[in-house]
Amino acid sequence: MEKKREKQTSRKGDRIVSVCMVLVLFVYLFWGIQVNADAGEQKTVKIGYYEAHDFQEGADDSAAKSGYSYEYIQKVASYTGWRYQYVYGEWEDLYEKLKTGEIDLMAGISYDDDRVNSMLFPEYEMINETFYVYKDTDDTSMKCGNIDSYAGKKIGVVNKDKRMITALKDWAKEKQADIQIQYYDSLESCAEDFNQKNIDAFVSADNVVSSYTGISPVEKIGKEAYYLCVAKDREDLLDELNMALSIITEQDILDVDELHKKYSAESSVTIFLSEKEQDWLAGHDTVTVGYTNDYLPYCDIDKDGKATGLVSDLIPDLFDALPGDYEPDVMYRGYNSQNEMVEALKNGDVDMIFPVSSEAWYAEQEGYQESTNVVTSPIDLAYREPYTDKMTAKIAVNKNNQLQYYYTMRNYPDAEIIQYDSIEECIEALKSGEVGSTILSARRANYLVGSEKKLNVLPLENTEDRCIGVAVGNTALLQIINHGLSILGENYGLNHTYTYMDAMRNYTAMDFIQDNIWIFTGILIVIFLCIIWYFCQRDQNMQKQAKKEAKQKQELENALTIARQANRARGVFLRNMSHDIRTPLNAIIGFAKLAMKSEGNFEQIQDYLNKISVSGDHLLAIVNDVLEVSRIESGQTKLEELPCNIKNIVDEVEVIIQGQTQEKTQTFIVDTSKVKDYYIYCDRLRVKEVLVNLLGNAVKFTPEGGKIELRIIQNEPAPEGYANYEVHVKDNGCGMSLEFMEKMFLPFERERTSTVSGIQGTGLGLSIAKQFVDLMGGTIEVTSKEKEGTEVIVRISPRLAQTEKDERTENTESEEKDYDFRGKRILVVEDNELNREILSSFLEERFEVLLAENGEEGLKILREYYRELSVVLLDICMPVCDGFEFLRRRNTDKVLSTIPVIVMTGSNSKDAEIQCLDLGAVDFIPKPYNFKIVMGRINSVIKLRESVLTLTAVEHDELTGIYTRQAFFYHAKVLLKAKAEEKFHLVVADIRDFKLINSSYGDKIGDQVLCYLARTYAKMMPHGLISRYGSDQFVCLAYGDMDLSLDIMKRVTEEIAENAPIPNLMVKYGIYEDIDISLPVSVICDRGFMAIRSIRDNYENSIAYYTKELNQKQMFDRKLENRFDSAIRDKEFAAYFQPKYDAKTEKIVGAESLVRWINPDGSMVMPGDFIPLYERDGLIVKLDEYIFRYVCEFQRELIEKGQKLVPISVNLSRVSIHHTGVVDRYVDIVKETGIPFSCVPIELTETATLNNVKIRDFTERLVNAGFALHMDDFGSGYSSLITLSELPFNTLKIDKSLIDCIGQDKGRMIVQQITILAHGLGMNVIAEGVESADQVELLREMGCDDIQGFYYSRPLPRAEFVEKLCGA
Repeated sequence: MEKKREKQTSRKGDRIVSVCMVLVLFVYLFWGIQVNADAGEQKTVKIGYYEAHDFQEGADDSAAKSGYSYEYIQKVASYTGWRYQYVYGEWEDLYEKLKTGEIDLMAGISYDDDRVNSMLFPEYEMINETFYVYKDTDDTSMKCGNIDSYAGKKIGVVNKDKRMITALKDWAKEKQADIQIQYYDSLESCAEDFNQKNIDAFVSADNVVSSYTGISPVEKIGKEAYYLCVAKDREDLLDELNMALSIITEQDILDVDELHKKYSAESSVTIFLSEKEQDWLAGHDTVTVGYTNDYLPYCDIDKDGKATGLVSDLIPDLFDALPGDYEPDVMYRGYNSQNEMVEALKNGDVDMIFPVSSEAWYAEQEGYQESTNVVTSPIDLAYREPYTDKMTAKIAVNKNNQLQYYYTMRNYPDAEIIQYDSIEECIEALKSGEVGSTILSARRANYLVGSEKKLNVLPLENTEDRCIGVAVGNTALLQIINHGLSILGENYGLNHTYTYMDAMRNYTAMDFIQDNIWIFTGILIVIFLCIIWYFCQRDQNMQKQAKKEAKQKQELENALTIARQANRARGVFLRNMSHDIRTPLNAIIGFAKLAMKSEGNFEQIQDYLNKISVSGDHLLAIVNDVLEVSRIESGQTKLEELPCNIKNIVDEVEVIIQGQTQEKTQTFIVDTSKVKDYYIYCDRLRVKEVLVNLLGNAVKFTPEGGKIELRIIQNEPAPEGYANYEVHVKDNGCGMSLEFMEKMFLPFERERTSTVSGIQGTGLGLSIAKQFVDLMGGTIEVTSKEKEGTEVIVRISPRLAQTEKDERTENTESEEKDYDFRGKRILVVEDNELNREILSSFLEERFEVLLAENGEEGLKILREYYRELSVVLLDICMPVCDGFEFLRRRNTDKVLSTIPVIVMTGSNSKDAEIQCLDLGAVDFIPKPYNFKIVMGRINSVIKLRESVLTLTAVEHDELTGIYTRQAFFYHAKVLLKAKAEEKFHLVVADIRDFKLINSSYGDKIGDQVLCYLARTYAKMMPHGLISRYGSDQFVCLAYGDMDLSLDIMKRVTEEIAENAPIPNLMVKYGIYEDIDISLPVSVICDRGFMAIRSIRDNYENSIAYYTKELNQKQMFDRKLENRFDSAIRDKEFAAYFQPKYDAKTEKIVGAESLVRWINPDGSMVMPGDFIPLYERDGLIVKLDEYIFRYVCEFQRELIEKGQKLVPISVNLSRVSIHHTGVVDRYVDIVKETGIPFSCVPIELTETATLNNVKIRDFTERLVNAGFALHMDDFGSGYSSLITLSELPFNTLKIDKSLIDCIGQDKGRMIVQQITILAHGLGMNVIAEGVESADQVELLREMGCDDIQGFYYSRPLPRAEFVEKLCGA
């Protein structure tokens, strides 16, 4: 009873552009830091990677990687977070590097006692393979176990697979087999020789050849476990690896099995043909196929008289899939009934028929042999409404469809079957009420029933399998068909069936109208009302149009007046500007001609060039002033106020003006001594421009030897947080007249032209200064007297800043950073040949430059070189295709739109700049440009793009587009800190049986499920973060008030499942409400998954909440896990023994060992607390072996002391059964202690012994070694008579749950029959959990052999058991 209690316990100018670049650089710096932070969370691990066929392929950075090992280590990385650095080489070289610690990991290393000392082996192997020699099934010359029969035989092996080669050589050496080994570069070339009889056999891994291919294993030559080994000094990696492998073993074992199947079967089945298959194919150039007419989607005849439906695809594809070049002519013959089709097969008119039933009995009755399944279809019951229990009293059957007939007879034996000539007549009979129902394939039900109002369909539990039929005895053709079907795959038939579903029904326009009659009636009414409304509105519109035309006429007259005024203003502007523009332009042209004539006089040429540069700068200043005024007047100029140091601004202005004053030997005085607060918020560029304009005017209009002063005064008082400043600019120049002072702030106004004054200028400086001061909320005052001088006073009241640490300088972004541009390409799209030449000459020193004359040519180059291009420099105004069109067409291509574009244009329009940026340009540089600024912008854009690409790859899941686990950790940490006052909640989701979804529906549908859930969760939780946490897991972190109550969550999850891409989508949810934000993000996520684990085996509940009790349970479990090694070392675990008594003599005839954990203080850890935990994490394997050794040593002591000896059985957990090497270790322990094997029977629970090949092999090895086997817990819910008959148990233990019911008639009968059954199989019967004398008496009457339970004895410690044993 004590044992049962144990087992029943439970189991995350260009200055505006300059400011933009500051922001761009800020983003770059921020993202760069973020990338580094993310990258820091990954551990880089060096792994040796060698080329091995189907195991590890792609041993080169440029090659795509694949293979069992590659996918296996990627799965490991998904749990450890490792990032691999691949080190390539030959196996032997990499093996040596692992031993010396030059690499950290290497896959595919078999266990060896010598290797244990030079590297670390994990607790779980990565693959366990058995190698066989395969031969043609009809070849009887080689026989299993008869080594002489192999003499002179040629056996092929793939040269790349050293594991198989080693196994073959070792086997031949051990068995002294006289064989010839033939080496091949590929399995295909090996198969070709085998098919042509050039070799007798070949070597391959287990289970890669299906039985029906005519190829079978003849000799097992080796078995080897391979490990993912760790360098000796990297125990930290070993701990992480063991943790990951334990999770994979527990949660992803089916995934690993699928991975093994994927790569273990390259598959010999797809490339080998047996001799029988080859002979049949060689003798048949034509294959005739019979099929049933009018049976879509499986088969029918089209309007051209040709076969259509699944059969028309299946047969050619089947033969095409076979190895070799066999391409028979396929002839189709249609039959009106299945009876005719089967008869044609029997008469030899056709070679095969389709479709036929997979029912073996039906096939035997009809006289054909069925292939493996081609397609499976659900079955529907079509019935006439309403639904009653009498609808199956009369069932219509198509007399030409024997499948329908046999199915109806078998499943509805009491029904009256009424036969009709066709399935259409069956439907008509159903509509008229002659019958109540008929059986239909679900694939044809909608087509046949259609939109009939009185008919409905009911899905049935059963399904129908459709196969290909061949004549009895034609095993070669059957073998070929099965061979081809296995290659096509189990989903082939279903996928191609859907191709012909649409052809089954023509949905006409009249059908649509009839189905939507009320909608069409409504539309007609609406159209009629619209006509009436139209005529009413037309009269009103005609009246409005007359008024509108009168208004437009007035507006046109007003516009004409404004245009005339603008034309006059333009004439005034051109007259004022023509001389000032011609003067520097004339200088540029004149000095250029002089420079061309001065051949060889480099000093004079240099002088001319300097003068050209000065004139060009002046011309640029004129243009910039004009454009500046245009921007101000259009309202495009905005102030960018940032913390600035007044002293720094004045120093920079002083440097600019100092050079001008020195040329005219003027005295320049700067005084800021009366400034107390230097740090203010202002637009640095605009303040600087005001000062430069005012001081520039002072320099220009002050003669040589004059005096210019700049004084800044801070006045008191001022509002709190602000300061009052006066800026005085004073000179002793020519002064201004009173007449001019009245209009001095108007654009283009000058007191005299440059011709008269000899001073060049645009008349815009004061206008620009005045408008900037106005934008700053300040005032400007001017006092002046002719021939005495001028003083300008500017008053502003800016906000005070705190410190100069916040100051930004406007030239930060233009400073060119050191950067390696080697290998970078730039595309220049510019229609002006001179500009292209200038840019190319400047850039080609660092870049490879590609040139295009217009946008069309630029797009062509962009498409050709997009992989190598780093940036595009684009002009706007171009022929054929301008810059705007270039950007629009670039944006239509997702790949091309990732290449950054910098617009470089002569247009200084703010609208053009905004339009370019809206179209995706990353920067805008007006011409003429400063090359230092251009290089700085290019540098920043390239680095920013590379950072974004890196960040995107790290942050977002490639499939769903949501955050990866690492990115989620980072952003969650930032969000929790930024919104610490909010209430946060965590919801985690785990898709149940996701691997089954992929295997059933295909990876594409699986991906659709993941994307659907990602989109749904993102919509449900807009305030927070969504992450794909694992391959089939999601994490949602949200904040704010949310109702996550059970009722709400149930409705939400039901809605999610209802709209999912597949039916019956099951997702487990773990919820952690009002989380503790002081915890690390990883711990917060663990708590959500902890809630899911609490309902992992609960199929009725899909939602669980994290509680303190769960946390305490986890902490307790962690404590037990951490104590395990020390408990083993300190021998805290002990075996207690519960005696087994002979039912007749009541003498002790045996005992069962039960593990107990005794703390140092004498208290006991309950088995229900640690046994389920250790079964989950795999520690139970070590504990099982510890108790087994404990019992063996105890038995040895009894023998040595000459005391009474009885068999003491030891329990072996399900986990231990599946663990490699258990049998060998247990055999070694028995031999080491020197006791008989009969002293330690092994007990296996019914759950652990669910019959499969691996369990059968395991139990046979135990029995062959000498152990007795007991089946424990029989009747606890997993009973299988096949298990009893096929596994070698000699004792059966009836579970306590049945013994408790023995007092009832049914319970007593069950126990009686189990006892009879066991005795009939030659097995001893033990009843466990017996607690009363009545139970003992009844069991004795039933013939039960032995009894165990609290009625006789509880589990006893060692000393008490010896005492009881000796006293018995």
